[in-house]
Amino acid sequence: SRVRAETAIHHTEGDVTTTVSAQTTVTTVPQQVIDSVIKKFSPELKDYPGVSFSYGGEAEKSKESVKSLLFAFVGGIIAIYLVITLLFGSVSQPTIVLLAIPFGLIGVIWSFYFHGRPFSFLGLIGVIGLSGIVVNNSIMMVEFINKLVVDKMAVTERFSSMSLIDDIIEGASRRLRPIVITTATTVFGLLPTAYGIGGADPFIEPMVLALAYGIIVSTFITLILIPAFYMANLDGYFFGKRVLAFVKQKRNAGKMSLPEEEKISPKQESISVSEKKEEPISMSADKDDKPVKKAKKKKEEGL
Repeated sequence: SRVRAETAIHHTEGDVTTTVSAQTTVTTVPQQVIDSVIKKFSPELKDYPGVSFSYGGEAEKSKESVKSLLFAFVGGIIAIYLVITLLFGSVSQPTIVLLAIPFGLIGVIWSFYFHGRPFSFLGLIGVIGLSGIVVNNSIMMVEFINKLVVDKMAVTERFSSMSLIDDIIEGASRRLRPIVITTATTVFGLLPTAYGIGGADPFIEPMVLALAYGIIVSTFITLILIPAFYMANLDGYFFGKRVLAFVKQKRNAGKMSLPEEEKISPKQESISVSEKKEEPISMSADKDDKPVKKAKKKKEEGL
């Protein structure tokens, strides 16, 4: 095909530049096009040191938007952590709840892979929305287990989580039906939009696809692993409690042994001092006896 030559010479910061623009379809990811162009022409540009390559347009805007979305994703996770900390009054249990988010990301990655779709900007928006949804099942389970475990922990004499394993199993089994029903109703409402049943929208489909399969995978993994993580958290709690009790016992034993040594040592010192003081007293008595005997002898001689 013939291309009409430019009728003007354009400069950018003093350098001669040539701009190539193109239109893409809706399903095409601009960043993938840019990556393929860079991969193709980078070896050739190495032979021309004075030539540089840069890109802009939709790909540049998407890159900036991804950075802002990642910042929003991290901020959202921090906000969720603080809210759950206030709800449970614990620092470790919110971490258990937030473990559902990486499980949801597993479902998102596999869904885009099996459907042959590129992970687009709208799919990332779906991941951010997913992080606020998948924690609901974990909150429901952890809160219910807490009701069964906390009261028993207050009267547990031995520092062991084995006595609470039956309560954890009971709490997880009793929350199974509510979690499955909640997940099923949410997913069945999302799948028609994800597959374009009743009308397709290429902008919304990636976002809904990420939400639907992220919820499915995170729910099934949550039902299995959240009770296990709760048990591991209790093991760490009781281990720390045993360590503190051991340190406290050693400290109290040290305080009880110190006063006995302090009571014995002053007595021994006083006895030795008093014994040393008796010697000059006996010596003075001997010196005083000699003048008395001499005086008696002089009186007898006078008589």
